[in-house]
Amino acid sequence: KEILELFTTYNNLRSEEEFNEIKSKIQKACREGDLEMIKIFLSETIEDSTNTLKFKIDKANQTASLFGVKKEVEELNIPRTVEHESTEYLITSIISTWNGVKTIKFFKDSAVNTFYNDAFSNSDIEEVYFPSSLKELKEGWCDGAKKLNKIIISPLNSQFEFKEGKYLVCKSEANKNEFDKLLFVRNGITNFSIPSNIKIISSFAFSH
Repeated sequence: KEILELFTTYNNLRSEEEFNEIKSKIQKACREGDLEMIKIFLSETIEDSTNTLKFKIDKANQTASLFGVKKEVEELNIPRTVEHESTEYLITSIISTWNGVKTIKFFKDSAVNTFYNDAFSNSDIEEVYFPSSLKELKEGWCDGAKKLNKIIISPLNSQFEFKEGKYLVCKSEANKNEFDKLLFVRNGITNFSIPSNIKIISSFAFSH
């Protein structure tokens, strides 16, 4: 019922072409009952002033989610905001990128706090910077990121650590000091010993 309500009252898609672009992703979100992702996918799509980046926008909260990259760009530097019809939208999340992008960086004042599931699926991403604002990696954020081998974390971000250039950990509870949750092990590792302090192994930590 809640899913149907979103389709009837929140649908901002303007064409069949726009629907086809998100069809498989929204079908997955419906199967999983992920109302948050359904709402994002049904939101209006805009482009930045250079026609390079595409975003899904939440007009009520004046926030935006990176949805795609239209041009061949190997290094992507994501700004703090995107402007549409004289309104500034704060970029707070990544839901999708595109083939060809190998490095993702952020402006120092970035407000991106979430990487959603499939954010880097089937991409060519090799290197990602975690801004100080990043707090949450949704389950499956790294699924399909076969080439990701380097994660650089802002010194001001106390939530994550990329250990020995091999594996990513975080705190299972933000108010604790122990990095006890294993999030990701980079591809190419043939032997890996799970540290004794790890209490949780996230889904997709060993994807591909």
